[in-house]
Amino acid sequence: MARGARERAAGASTAGDEMSQERFIAAFWAKVSKGASDECWPWMGCKGRSGHGLTSLGYGVSLSAHRKAWVLTNGRIQGDLCVLHRCDNAACCNPAHLYLGTRADNMADRFGKVPAGERGPGRISVLSAEQLAELTRLRHSGVSLKECASRFGVHIATICRHVTVRRFAKLRKMRADRLSLHSRKDI
Repeated sequence: MARGARERAAGASTAGDEMSQERFIAAFWAKVSKGASDECWPWMGCKGRSGHGLTSLGYGVSLSAHRKAWVLTNGRIQGDLCVLHRCDNAACCNPAHLYLGTRADNMADRFGKVPAGERGPGRISVLSAEQLAELTRLRHSGVSLKECASRFGVHIATICRHVTVRRFAKLRKMRADRLSLHSRKDI
């Protein structure tokens, strides 16, 4: 084993390693639009559908930009903790806006700020109530999932999701009816 490889394996750093580490860190922060310490610092690179910045640790290992910002600023994250945003801006990488919490903390933070009555069902419905009624009619008449998707101009997975949701709702109602029949004392 060569001397440099042996030192890297043992955890020792060489001048070249330190320089590449500095470039690695600088390349990350170059994609963050830094402002004042109380402002959000949005990630300017690639973003996922959730709005969170996407970056990598190198070697093909990807992670969220705000998580990397936390690690670069505060060090390693212990256990299965999440990096949460105080500002509710998914793209923000300002370390002052980030804190550690559990998955439960993350969900409480996410849903606790919007009253239940104002919250949607989680996933946005692509089809209107009228279209869902039409979908039910089409499926009962034997029209295929693929044909339904084509008629409504959506992906077949969207049709499958709506059909499955309706099927589970119907099963829940049937089970509840059956349970209420069995629990009645006059039968």
